[in-house]
Amino acid sequence: MRQALKSVDGIEWLEVSVKQSDQTVGLIARTPRAAIALEARMEGVLRAMAHVAGQMMSVDIKTAPVHVASSPMTLYTIPCLIVTKSKRHDWSSWRDATLSEEQRSFVTQMIRASIESELKAWSVDWQASGIELIADGSPMVIVVSQGPRGIARMRVRFVAPWHIEGELFCGKLTPMGYGLIKRGGQIRTLAPALSATS
Repeated sequence: MRQALKSVDGIEWLEVSVKQSDQTVGLIARTPRAAIALEARMEGVLRAMAHVAGQMMSVDIKTAPVHVASSPMTLYTIPCLIVTKSKRHDWSSWRDATLSEEQRSFVTQMIRASIESELKAWSVDWQASGIELIADGSPMVIVVSQGPRGIARMRVRFVAPWHIEGELFCGKLTPMGYGLIKRGGQIRTLAPALSATS
């Protein structure tokens, strides 16, 4: 689908993530410029999608403004975070069930840098500090028709003292729809139990 969409001129496709399943295709503009271009060229986009699908489609267009604010600890899940791509890096350690402290630090920094970059594209100046990785996720090799594409960590979870609204991505291969950050509730801190005294 992504190749067919590239035939539509006037859209910077690296600024659009394409999420595809068996029944749906989602286009997510990752910058204001891409949002304007998608809206202006929607007819061409729909034609390209229908050509690949072989039928006309019903499309629901939603605009989700990007916003971030301090809040209680909020839980986020990244269903498929691409941590490294190509065979330039040694993949063996990324296939372990748990990550080393160095890898956890790398993933945390990747998430932080990606969020800050995505927010900056929407003219939101925010320091994504306070990220705490709470689940390393499980390893998975991402394969496309030309062979291995990268190593992913599936269901990476983190908490942070801020709340994000909008569609943000992190990691590698985000234009292909990988790395979508999903908000998953708030983490409540329980007061320590008081010991009984006589």
